[in-house]
Amino acid sequence: MQRVVLAYSGGLDTSVAIRWLAERYDSEVIAVTLKIPADLTADRVARRVERQFERGIIDEVKGLLARGVPAEARPFGGLVYRQVMEMLRGVRDEAATRALIVQENRRYARRQLIWFRKEPNLIWFDGPGEQPETLHRVEEALVARGVRMRGDAP
Repeated sequence: MQRVVLAYSGGLDTSVAIRWLAERYDSEVIAVTLKIPADLTADRVARRVERQFERGIIDEVKGLLARGVPAEARPFGGLVYRQVMEMLRGVRDEAATRALIVQENRRYARRQLIWFRKEPNLIWFDGPGEQPETLHRVEEALVARGVRMRGDAP
């Protein structure tokens, strides 16, 4: 039997994706979910927001508006863009905008966890994916389900 291992982070209805992959590839889908401690999530979110501002999110939004993208365009309603648009309209300054984006992203991460808990076919692991111990536990679980890891002989 062919298997698809789904490693995905956010933004996708997993129940739809799992069903689609299973049907499309006539495969068993093994979905793995990592639960990261809240303090680590908070740190990662804060760093990501800092990088977004360092990479020019404000200039990106200004540029889109200057090229004629309407302020009411759907993408401007999403996380980060919505708060930057509010900042550009004078609702708050940049420091307060950054803090709000961090807060809203952390709330979104919590909602994702709640959503994923309802998914019946997910295999949960505690810890971030870059930690060797976490990767080892995931690999062991996949091997136990018959998945060959890269480099394993057929």
